[in-house]
This record gives sequence, C-alpha cells and structure tokens, in this order.
Amino acid sequence: MNGKSYLSTWIRKTVPFSTTDASRALPDILKIWRFSWLFLFWIVSETSIATSLEIQIKSLQYGPLILKQVNGRLLPEQRKFSLSLNKLQLPMPPYLITRTRLTCLQGNWGQKALECDQGKIHIFLPKINETLRGEFTARLHPETGILKLSPLHFLGGDWFGALTYQKKKWRSQLKAKQVLLQDKLIKSLSPMPLPWLETLQGMVNLSLRTTGQPQPDAIQLKLNINPLSFNDSGFTLGAENLNIDIQSQAKRKGQLWQATLEATIDKGRWYLPFYLPFDQHPTRLRWRLNWDDKEKKSTSILALKQKDIVDVLINSKKDNGIISLLTANFEANLANAFKRYVSPYLEGGNWEGLSVPSGKGVGKVTVRNDLPETGQLKLINIIIADKQRRLGLRQLQGDIHWRRTLPAQGLLFPVTWIGWQSGHLYKIPLGKTDFFFRTTDDDLRLIRPATLPILDGFFQIQQLAALNLTSANPNIQFAGRIDNIPLEKLTRVLGFTPLAGTLSGVIPKISYHPGELKLDGKLLFEVFDGKIIIKNLKITHLFGPLPRLEADIEIKHLDLELVTRHFDFGLITGRLDGYVKGLVLENWRPVAFDAWLGTPENDPSKHRISQKAVENLTDLGGGGAAGLLSRGFMKLFKEFSYHKIGIGCRLQHNVCYLRGAAPAKNGYYIVKGGDLPRIDVIGYNRRIDWPTLLARLARITQIKTLESPVISQ
Repeated sequence: MNGKSYLSTWIRKTVPFSTTDASRALPDILKIWRFSWLFLFWIVSETSIATSLEIQIKSLQYGPLILKQVNGRLLPEQRKFSLSLNKLQLPMPPYLITRTRLTCLQGNWGQKALECDQGKIHIFLPKINETLRGEFTARLHPETGILKLSPLHFLGGDWFGALTYQKKKWRSQLKAKQVLLQDKLIKSLSPMPLPWLETLQGMVNLSLRTTGQPQPDAIQLKLNINPLSFNDSGFTLGAENLNIDIQSQAKRKGQLWQATLEATIDKGRWYLPFYLPFDQHPTRLRWRLNWDDKEKKSTSILALKQKDIVDVLINSKKDNGIISLLTANFEANLANAFKRYVSPYLEGGNWEGLSVPSGKGVGKVTVRNDLPETGQLKLINIIIADKQRRLGLRQLQGDIHWRRTLPAQGLLFPVTWIGWQSGHLYKIPLGKTDFFFRTTDDDLRLIRPATLPILDGFFQIQQLAALNLTSANPNIQFAGRIDNIPLEKLTRVLGFTPLAGTLSGVIPKISYHPGELKLDGKLLFEVFDGKIIIKNLKITHLFGPLPRLEADIEIKHLDLELVTRHFDFGLITGRLDGYVKGLVLENWRPVAFDAWLGTPENDPSKHRISQKAVENLTDLGGGGAAGLLSRGFMKLFKEFSYHKIGIGCRLQHNVCYLRGAAPAKNGYYIVKGGDLPRIDVIGYNRRIDWPTLLARLARITQIKTLESPVISQ
C-alpha cells in the first residue's frame, strides 16, 4: 500500500465531504456507508490475495466528521471481512456513534469488486443509550454500487435504508414507520437544553430521499408526527394529540437551490400558555425559497394561514445574510386573535375581563436593510368590551401609518387616524371622537386637537405626545381643557348625589415617566361659581398593585347655596374658601391630609344657615348649639344669621384631628353667630376615628353608605 498522501487523495475522490456546516452534514453521513466499504475495496484492489489482511486507522477527520480507531479485517479464504469504528462524531443528531461493527459472513471480491450477501451492522448511540442492530447487503464496484439496509426494529419502529451510486451520481433513501418519540430521546438529541420538558410522547413516520453528483442536488422529506403530546412539570405549557404533517423538497441547478416546505397542524390542542384547539383553527405554513449559493442571495415567500384567526404573506430578499427587502401583509380576525393570544395574558391582572367581541385588522409591514421601514394597520368595525365596565368602545375604526424616519422635504407624510362612534370610560359616556396622529420611530404626536363629547360638554385634548416609547425612559405629555360638563348628569352617572352647575377647567401639562405621572403647573376647575385648583399632583406606581397619589388642593369662593342645595344637609348661603394640603391616597384611599373649609375673610355675601344645617353641623362636631335665643325657641326660625363657618380635619394614622372657625370655651366654633337671629355651633370632639366621621357624614347627608373615595382600576 502507498502512504498517507495517496490514501487521503483517494478518500477525497471517493467520499467528497461537504463543509463543516451542520446543515449540510446529512449527505456526508450517508456517504459513510459508501466510504466504509469502498475503503475495504481499495485495500483489496491494491493488495494481492492473501490468507488474511488487517488494517488500522487511529484517527481520521474531514470537515465535521471525525473517525477514531478504525479496524478492518479480511479473510479471503473464508469469504469474510469486517470493519469496526470505535467512535464517529457528527455535527447533528445523533452526534456520537460508538462501538460500530460491520461484518460480512458471506462475501466475495475480485479485481475492482466487492460484494456482501449476508452483512450485519451493530451501532451503539450513547446519547440515547440505544443499540441499533440489523442486516445489510452490498454490491460495490468502482463505477456502480448499491448498499441496502434490511428492515430493522429500532425505537419501537421499523427502519429501512438504501444507498446507490453510479460514477459520481448517488441516491439515498431512509424510511421509518411508527417510531416512538419520548422525552428522554428529545432531551438527549436536542441542540439546546429543555429543562421545562417533563413528559413527551409521540409517533413518527419518516421518509427521506436524497441525490447528488457528488454534492447533494435534491432532497425530499416527508414527516408525520401523530399523535404528539407533551407538558411541563406544572402543566402550564403543553400539547395534546397534535397531528403535525411536514413535506419539503429542495433541488439544485448549478449554484441555484429551489426549496419548498409545507407544514400543517390540523388536530389536537396546545397551551403555550394560550389555548389553541387546532380542530377549530387548523394551521398551515407554506414556504418557497430560491437560494444562490455563489452570490449568497435568496428570495422567499412564506404564507401562514390559521383558520378564522390570521392570514400572513411574507415576501423577502436577502443578500449576504442581510434582509434587503421584506414585505409582510396580514389580515386578522381580531375577536378570535384577542381571545386566543391576548386574553390568557390578562388573566389575574388589572385588565382581566377585557375582550374584543368583533372587528378585523388588515396591515402591511416593510423591512429594508434589516431595519423596519414602514407599517400600516387598518382597524375595521371593532368593538371593545369589559366585564367590569371600565372601558367600552363601539365602531372603532382606524388607519394607522408608521414610518421609521420622517420623509424627505416636500414629500407627504401619511396621517394616522383613529376614531369611534361611541363608548364609555367607567360610567362616563363618550361621544363620537376622531384622533389624528403622526407616528415615527418610537414617537407618537397628536397633530390637531381632538374633542371628546362627554354628556353635554366636551373634553378637548390640545396636546398629546408619547416619546421614546421603546426606550427605558418613555415620556408622555398631555394638555387639554374641560368645557361645560353638566355636574348634575356627571354625578348621576357616577352614582353620586346630584350636584348643580357645570364643570370646566384647564389642564396645563401632565407628563408621565415610568411609574410616575406628574402635573406641571396647576389644574383649574370652575365649579359652583368658584374655583378648585389642584397643585403638586403626582401619582406613583400608577399601574402597580399599590398606586400612590399626592396633591395639594385650593378652594376659592364656592357658592355655598349651590353646594348645599342638592344635598339633604340643609341650606347655607355665603361663600366658601378652603384647602387640602399634603393629600396622600394609597390604593385610592385617603391616608393623610390637612383640610380646611371656611368663610373667606371680608366676605360681602349674605350669610344665612338653615335650622337643619345647624343640627347636622352640631352632630358632625359632637357639640351643641346656643345663642341669644333659647333652644326652645329655635323651632320658631327656619334660618339663622352667622358671622363665619369653619371646620378643619388633619388626618393622621386613620384619626381625624378637628378644629373650627375660632376657639370656644372647652371647644371650637363650627358656626359663629352674626346678626339676629343669631346661632352658635360649638364642637367639643377634637379627635375622631376616620371611619366614624365617614359614618356621620353618611347619616347627616342621608346617603346610605359613605366610604373613602375609591377609584376602580
């Protein structure tokens, strides 16, 4: 025999291995069969007839394949020969083959020929701790040959393989029927860890055909897995009785490859964690690829259809691994898509119960040079509902346009439009509204004021900008005003005691940063012929489990007659000033504040108070009424004159510390009398539990229950 260089040259000519790319290794594995026997054939053809011949190769590596400790033995007189490989390392499953033995019990060879009628094969797969045993036949000649693997039983199924060649052309075939899939097998052969997988069971049927001359030029795959079931340890991820069917073909002409793939799941169900029954929503994926191996360019078309949920069509071009152009068109049934893919993630959260009963979405996305370039989405006849009635919209429509960058000067930029016919926010009805935005990169800006009808008034959004939305520090800015919302209708729909007047106000600027909403400036409301000004408003953890609100409130010149007319409290005339300093709400319930309500200094208005109001204020302060008239004569008067009214509460640790308009003996004046008929109301309780105070307010206003204000999330 000649030396190593001649052997290496012969191997390269006989077994032209591909590159180290694992995706191209399958034909190389099939060629191992040809190499094993042609190697013996080369030995025989180069060696004169002898009583016996033994060969050894300590190590051989070419591309991704590594052979170690190859031993061959020929017994010409007994027509027997054998080949053993201690280790074969592969770049793809099963990754490692050890203790491989090929033996021929009835063989024949002559000049340039090798035949085996009774061959046996023994292969151990350490990754799965399984042994493959079977029989084969071989007819190997320099120009033509055939190697057949007789049907054998492995992994619960039947396997058949064959390899033929004629000069440089070769053909291989592998079939498997009713092979059992188990979690142990999948975990062992998976290229990545699967710690979540607890159990897996399935049945596989496989057909694989390949041809080449000598590089692979055609591949045909048929794979069916039915049924397939798996789950994790907590049964939060899993599937049951899936029927998966995959068919793929690939052909090469010169440097050009054409490939197709079709995959279907039409039975079973999975929970990942969304629940999807494939009997109702069979899913089909189709893919066509054209690949230029020399230029490293490709074009592909991918179509995905999930019945009654979504249709997607993607056309793409790639150049040296970069997406030069991609367009994706899609159409979705938003009712089913929301139900199957969004609702499961809302369960147990703040927005559990939100649904989309009807609606359709049609869109398009383009990508250029690996970067998203444009996006468009049409929203058609969408209804949004909520079991807890926090939010509802009817006939939501929209035409959303997104661009990664602003257009060149002189070019038009498409406007985003979203609108609805009617809706509600909690119990507040919302009228027909249209919004017009410009959306670029991760910024969204309102380009014209939007007017939202509320009852008989309006809420006008003058500024709305959401900036850096995809960054770690998004910034949202808002400004607007409220015009002539009738308080009587608003309080009725909110379930409060009806109030008179209208609600108007200015919202100068509100900004939102992650976890914090802040008012920049003052929030002004015009109510009861006076003003309520909110300052230093800040809300932290707005969408968290324990939101916290801080604010200061200033009250100026409210008309007490308008305030008290619609309560069963008793009529009071005059003006009212006040404040709430250091207001803190946690989970929307008061935990601290310092509040004061009283008559303004030098108030020129008429000061009168009804007998009923006197009695209720007396009850509230836990004190008594006294004046120039005895209590027996109080019933002779329906109203009294007062000089000033005042009551304050400092809430701390669920206790309200009370004070009045002026000091009094052993107490404080809640009402300090004025002209005749004069009346004084003195309070003696300087501290009272907050729940007790709420109960008293409920009683004197004749409201069945009165609790700390709670805003549902």
